[in-house]
Amino acid sequence: GSARQKCRAAAEKAAEAAMGGEEAIAGNPEKWKAEVTVLTDALLRWEMNRFRLPIQGVAGGDGAHALYSLVSRLNHACCPTAAISWEPSEDSEDALGGRCVVRATRDVEPGEALCLSYGPPELSGWTMGKRRAYLLRQNGFVCQCPRCIEESEKR
Repeated sequence: GSARQKCRAAAEKAAEAAMGGEEAIAGNPEKWKAEVTVLTDALLRWEMNRFRLPIQGVAGGDGAHALYSLVSRLNHACCPTAAISWEPSEDSEDALGGRCVVRATRDVEPGEALCLSYGPPELSGWTMGKRRAYLLRQNGFVCQCPRCIEESEKR
């Protein structure tokens, strides 16, 4: 399912638990709907803006995730101008100590935006339709990056 569906399902369970079960929901369905909406929005913001840290042995062996206030503001492009990497801190005893580093992947013109790819490394080799379908399913948007606009105009 889509990220929105997963977040909504999690929000419904959390709202039901917070309200005290099905009987409480039946007694105040509008409150339940409002709670689900707020929780879904919060979970979607987390899902769409988090970055996976390549740290093994944390969070059940699946690594850990983090939010970065500036890095999370970088938009997507199918021909990205930047990439991120995780650099562990040498002086930290904490496995999560470190920083997220953004580096340009090519020369960037003054005023040109730094953009990341929100997809897997092979996304850049996919057709426009496949890229857009993936980004819609995983991130909830139809890509309008310069590459996709140029390719759609050629059709």
